[in-house]
Amino acid sequence: MYDFFWTHAFISDETAAGIDKNCNFTAAGAGAATSALCDDASDEAGESLRDIDIYNIYAPNCQSEKLVTPPIAPSIDNFDPCTDYYVDAYLNRPDVQKAMHANVTRLDHPWSACSEVLTRWVDSAKTVLPIIRELMKNNIRVWVYRYA
Repeated sequence: MYDFFWTHAFISDETAAGIDKNCNFTAAGAGAATSALCDDASDEAGESLRDIDIYNIYAPNCQSEKLVTPPIAPSIDNFDPCTDYYVDAYLNRPDVQKAMHANVTRLDHPWSACSEVLTRWVDSAKTVLPIIRELMKNNIRVWVYRYA
């Protein structure tokens, strides 16, 4: 993913080089990709991308994280950048959790789609560009999708 950010000028040459040099995303084991220099470069990339939806770089930003219900009228092109917040609010409702048999352990914090419990995914390839090139060379059509 850092290749994409770099080739689209979201992160600097220096940040991309720091990630390439200091991060080992192919190593096995918890924390294998973590080093102080890797963390610094990753944090720098994260800061550069702070106000960008990395799954849709052309999407507008949500202006409030405290929204719990969608607007009555849809936004431009029927895209609402706050959708994730509605989902979080809905899935934290006690009646919804009861119906889904969820949160039976009574978490001491709200449920969220992205957990900070797992902060590093350590078996990810450094880059998938060679794989994509190979697929393209062989005229194999695929839908590339990544969900964090």
